[in-house]
Amino acid sequence: MERIWLDVPFREKDQAKTLGARWDAVVQSWYAPHPGMTALHRWAVSPPSRDGAVGEDPAVQRARRDALRAAARRTPLRNPPKPRSAPKTKQPAAAEVFGYEQISAVLSSVLTPSAPGAYGGWITIPPWNWFCHMCDSNAHPPDIAVAQVRRARWGRTKIVCQPYEWWHDFQRLEVPQRLREAAEATAREVLSRPGSAAMWDAAQQRFDVITGNQVNWRGERGR
Repeated sequence: MERIWLDVPFREKDQAKTLGARWDAVVQSWYAPHPGMTALHRWAVSPPSRDGAVGEDPAVQRARRDALRAAARRTPLRNPPKPRSAPKTKQPAAAEVFGYEQISAVLSSVLTPSAPGAYGGWITIPPWNWFCHMCDSNAHPPDIAVAQVRRARWGRTKIVCQPYEWWHDFQRLEVPQRLREAAEATAREVLSRPGSAAMWDAAQQRFDVITGNQVNWRGERGR
């Protein structure tokens, strides 16, 4: 049934509501719910028709249709299409999150001769799969192990890879994971050359890097 629209001043809204007028929240207007409600004629937007029904101005009809269309556009669909996901942005590397001073401070704490299993503060990346005796788990490149550096015959350098993952030293000092990852990323950069080992120089705030022959600790027992 076609609604019949009313022009009700704000101060008279309670009276119109008592007489049967209804409020349309979409169109923001009062209306007569059915024809023949003569008590509402005073607020009709046009004079009553011959059959006594409250009329409706054509301009009001157009305005109502426009408002309903606008409301339909604002109403969400029952199954709205999924919005396109925003393009993924590359997350900053862990080493980019912390400053050089923070990384240097944690390296100075971890890479010391007094650290358990530090063997003088050397670290290396064994080029083979190996087993960590600290956590009883398998490790593989690019996992970092602690190491001993020895001078072999004819002045050659021997890097003895120990069965101890370096990250356990961070665990001992309760270093936050993100900071540990930043320190490890920094170490992997200097250990990228095959057969290299590094030791942190706290005084100079840099790594000292050497190259040599990497060997498994098992073959060095008793030597």
